[in-house]
Amino acid sequence: AELKCQARGPNLNTTWFKDGEKPARHLGDVRIKGATLKMENLVPTDSGNYTCVVNNAHGSINHTYVLEVIERLPSRPIINKELSNRTVVQGTNAKLQCSVISDQVPYITWLKHSTRYNGVDNEGNIIDRLLIIKEGGNITSTEDRQVVVLTNVTENDAGWCTCIAANSLGTSSSTAYLNVTEGFCGTSKL
Repeated sequence: AELKCQARGPNLNTTWFKDGEKPARHLGDVRIKGATLKMENLVPTDSGNYTCVVNNAHGSINHTYVLEVIERLPSRPIINKELSNRTVVQGTNAKLQCSVISDQVPYITWLKHSTRYNGVDNEGNIIDRLLIIKEGGNITSTEDRQVVVLTNVTENDAGWCTCIAANSLGTSSSTAYLNVTEGFCGTSKL
C-alpha cells in the first residue's frame, strides 16, 4: 500500500500514526519518505487507521486513511497474461510464454492440437487429438515450463498450442495459434 499525505506549504513536517501510535509491523517494513508511507506484502494485521499529521509555523492539519486488508484464500493457478496468436517465419524460433501466478508450485503442461491424428466419432464429429509438447529435438523450455522455445520451426510446428497450469486446487489454461509462413522474397513493384 502507498498512502500519500497531500499538503502544500513552507517547511512542512509530516508524521504518520497507525491507530494513534508510530506505525510498526511484525512482518516487513514501514517506509516513510517525505509525505508518503509505503508497505508491501500486506497482511490482515496491517489493517487500521493511518493518520498523517502535517504541521509548520502556520498550524497543523491531519488526514486519516482507513486501511482494510482482507486475507486472500489460496486458489488454482492464474494465467496473468493469456497466450496470443503468433506468426513466425519458417526456419526461425518461436517463443511461447505462459505467465502463471500460483499460491503453490504449479505443474505446467504444453499441448499441441494435432491435425494429423484426428479421428471421427460415431456421429461424424472430428475428434481433436492432443500431443504433449516435450523437450527434445527442436524444443527447449525453462525449468518452470512457463516458456517453451521451438527452434528452426517448420510447417509441422504450426497449429493450436495450449498451456495448462495446475496445482492441487485446480487448473487454468490458455490457447493460441502458431502460424508458420515461408517468409518474404523481397518487395515487388506494382
